[in-house]
Amino acid sequence: MAGIRMLLGVTVVLAVALIVNGSIQRVPVYMQEPREVHANPMQVLYNKYNARAQPHGAIPISDFANAQYYGLIKVGEPFQSFRVVFDTGSANLWVPSKECGYSCTLKTRYDHNESRSYVKDGRDFEIRYGSGATKVLGTAFQARTKCLTSDLQGYLSKDQLFFGELRVKEQTFAEITEEPFQWVLSRFDGILGLAFDSIAVMKVKTPMSHLIETKMLDSGMFSFYLPDVPGSTGELIIGGVDSRLYQGEIAWTPLATRDYWRIPFQGLDAGQGNIFAECSRAIMDSGTSLIVGPSTEVAILAASVGATANPIMPGVYTVDCTKIASMPPVTITFGDKDYTLFPTQYVNVQTILGQTQCMLGFAGMDFNTPEKLLILGDVFLRHYYTVWDMDNGRFGVAKLKGRKHAATIVATM
Repeated sequence: MAGIRMLLGVTVVLAVALIVNGSIQRVPVYMQEPREVHANPMQVLYNKYNARAQPHGAIPISDFANAQYYGLIKVGEPFQSFRVVFDTGSANLWVPSKECGYSCTLKTRYDHNESRSYVKDGRDFEIRYGSGATKVLGTAFQARTKCLTSDLQGYLSKDQLFFGELRVKEQTFAEITEEPFQWVLSRFDGILGLAFDSIAVMKVKTPMSHLIETKMLDSGMFSFYLPDVPGSTGELIIGGVDSRLYQGEIAWTPLATRDYWRIPFQGLDAGQGNIFAECSRAIMDSGTSLIVGPSTEVAILAASVGATANPIMPGVYTVDCTKIASMPPVTITFGDKDYTLFPTQYVNVQTILGQTQCMLGFAGMDFNTPEKLLILGDVFLRHYYTVWDMDNGRFGVAKLKGRKHAATIVATM
């Protein structure tokens, strides 16, 4: 249980307040204290990146129980407001329907009968959830959680969407009528995907695609400045960047493919050479809390930094809180740049019910994909200013301004 509590870490919330500057939208980002959640994020993360093997062409959603990026969107006329997760690892927008039952009791539910701008679509929509994790978690865990696994189902509808203060006239989205039991205690109503249309279920256009195609943005990019401690404020910028939030130049890496935010990956070193030599691709994912890589390589990394395997959750590692200061830095290399994280940045420290717990920010997981994958989640993203450029198919990173212990960027020789 301690390992589960540690994995369900910091929650980040996007507030509704917006400051408009031309067609650039500024959304303040706030960090909330974590709370205990009983779902297992490792299981659903496995499914998220095995989407191509799933039936119905569905892309599974992740648990989002750790670092969650919430924001308020408005749907319909008059407005119906929803708290959604901004997820760069998926490409669909969905919210609970009024027809959703018990699992949506604590959610805001969309009622299309109350919207004058609603347009019927009606096509069935399904996202596969919670299957296929046996390879990672073992049959014992799979048996214990079988009763909690199911699909997330509903149908497509169209309505006006306000994303920030920008209006999409007819956005196709999913009304969810059946949610898995795990979602009952989640803090959000739905998910707004920020990946590319090519991985969207039913090939539905994303809100960002609509904004770009209708030329409502200065540029087809968005950027994140994420808070790193509770009580501090960050920012999501839609349509550009804010040079006041970072220092130096933005280091750009061309995308390997325009589906996920997938980039060529060059290596990871904790002081003993490149541990991830067989990993050639990395995915940047704001919906994943940790940095997740192949189990063998992560086990080597964990041993080299002095972390211990969690006996309850395979792939998860704990750290002696008294030894964090003596742990080595970890350098991640892509785009011919070295990005260095220090132990205070890649170890998650939490105090829950009076107990301080420390967990390694790296987890091991083997995906059923043609190539080994490294998922760079919030443990990496919150320590840099990140820029997501859809127009030019590239991912940018810059050093944060004003952080006392900013992570470093160095050009490789």
